[in-house]
This record gives sequence, C-alpha cells and structure tokens, in this order.
Amino acid sequence: MTIPLASPTVAGMMGPLDKQRVDAVPGMQTSLTTVQAAVTAAQAGVTTSIQQGLHTIWLPAIGMIGRVTSGPIYNSTETTTNKVLMAGYDFDPNTAQYGQFMVAMPKSWNLGTVTAHFVWTALTGSGSIIWGIQGLAVGDGDALDAAFGSAVTVTDTLLTASQAHLTGATAAMTIAGNPAAMDSVIFQVYRDAAAGGDTLTSSARLLGVRLYLTIAAQTDA
Repeated sequence: MTIPLASPTVAGMMGPLDKQRVDAVPGMQTSLTTVQAAVTAAQAGVTTSIQQGLHTIWLPAIGMIGRVTSGPIYNSTETTTNKVLMAGYDFDPNTAQYGQFMVAMPKSWNLGTVTAHFVWTALTGSGSIIWGIQGLAVGDGDALDAAFGSAVTVTDTLLTASQAHLTGATAAMTIAGNPAAMDSVIFQVYRDAAAGGDTLTSSARLLGVRLYLTIAAQTDA
C-alpha cells in the first residue's frame, strides 16, 4: 500500500467500506498509524533541517565601511539605457585602500577556513587587478584592536568596462582571533595596488563579496 506524502491522515484516504476492512484485520490499524507517523516525521525532517557542507554568504559593497585611514570612495552610477545601478566602493589604481565588513557568523559554522570571490567592475581602463581579504574573529570580551589574519589574494582581468566581473576563488583564509561559536568576524578587503601584477589603469569598483564557509550543524540552536 502506498501512502501519499501529502496525506494528512490515513483515515482521510479511506471510505467507510475501506475502514471496515482495515478494522477487521487485527493489527492493521496500528500498522497504518505507525507508517503515517513515520511519514510525518520524515516530512518534518526534510522541511526543517539544513544540509551541512559549504554555504555562501553574500556581502554587498553597500554594507561595507571604508577605513578612516586609506579608505576607498563610495560611488553609485547608473547605466545609460536601463538605469541599472552600479553601487560600490572605488579602489584607487595607485594607492592601497581598505574597507571592512562585520559579519555575525552562524553558530553552525565549523570555525574553519573560508574562501571568497569578488564581484567588481570598472568604468574605464584596461589590465588586471589584485583583490585581497583577511579576517579577525571577535567575541564577548575580546579586544577589537587586534591584528587581522594573513591575507589571501586573487587576480582578475578587466574584460570590458561597465561589465560585471566575478573573480576565481581565493585560497583558504585562516581567520585570526581564535574563532569560537557566536563570534563576529571583521573582514578587511583591499586592492593590492602596489603589487606588480595589479596593472589596471583605472579605479576598480567593488560591488560585493561572495563568502564561502562550511556549516557543521543543521541548525544554530
């Protein structure tokens, strides 16, 4: 006998004659009730649990704050025809500039390394850019004036001005501060303008960062 997953109860599927037949068979009603309970439990498990493994957090550039010292400049431009906004922070081609995000990490995070992709564009110019990112975990009672972890970088080439660009993934980034459950992580992003491989001749506009982390529990309970 097949019990549809959408059925609220076994009794709801049966007419009077069917119920008489079930009641006439010793143990049959109990068996059907047990099956229905198992189906209901399985449905609950499917709808309430989160698959463990690699997950993404999107960090839009408008949620970033430019540093007081050597910070990028926020700008918003719209495209000519369809008026699509290109909102983000412009990073200078000659001087290293830094911006920061503060992210309340999920309790289900495994406290391990993370990787990142950068989404960016440039309104003019040509060449390649080097983006970098580093992290610092802070929790209850931790000092905020602490050193960031080692930075990881990724190089990407401008294809066409005013087009969206997605870099490859960075190497695995170790976050400083001995991450613990319920910590927030301050991510610092920058353009490595002084590096020889950064040849983009214009400012680059950061639109956002895709952060990848591993979830090791099904809930944040």
